[in-house]
Amino acid sequence: PVDGVIEEMGAITRDKQFTVKQKLYSVEEMIGRSEIVNRYIGGTYIIIYLSPRDYHRIHSPADGTLETQYSLGSASYPVNQIGLTYGKSPLTKNYRMISEFKHQYGSALLVKVGAMYINSIVMLEESKEWRQGDEIAYFSFGSTVILLFEKDTFIPDERLHPSLQVKMGEALGSLAKRKS
Repeated sequence: PVDGVIEEMGAITRDKQFTVKQKLYSVEEMIGRSEIVNRYIGGTYIIIYLSPRDYHRIHSPADGTLETQYSLGSASYPVNQIGLTYGKSPLTKNYRMISEFKHQYGSALLVKVGAMYINSIVMLEESKEWRQGDEIAYFSFGSTVILLFEKDTFIPDERLHPSLQVKMGEALGSLAKRKS
């Protein structure tokens, strides 16, 4: 859904701590709503960092319907190496916009984290119906996007790994029908 570098990816567990630039963050702190977090335990997450040189538009990763959208945090700290090393939990304190959308096999979260001193995550799409590739938001400056998928609804592409540069429109994997 964005141009950037995959920072980390893996399975979502109740006690999973996301490692982002040598700092740890719980899924509960990031999402802020335990009723939503509970649905994603056992699923997959992908953290993508956007540097200042990257394309700053965010596109829908799949066809779907926007179910809920809310923001958390009020201040912004650097999301680059310096800010993540010396800041106070920047990904849980930074302004972030969380969008949950329903796709054909379940739901997914698209978490957009604001960059240093810039709280402008601008949502463009007024429609609740998203089509894969639709531009839905943009950052005014480099930042981070985190995708979370429910259990058994996403199969990551085998070529994905931390430090891989990805571009908007490249497949990160495929949606999957849950096993019965």
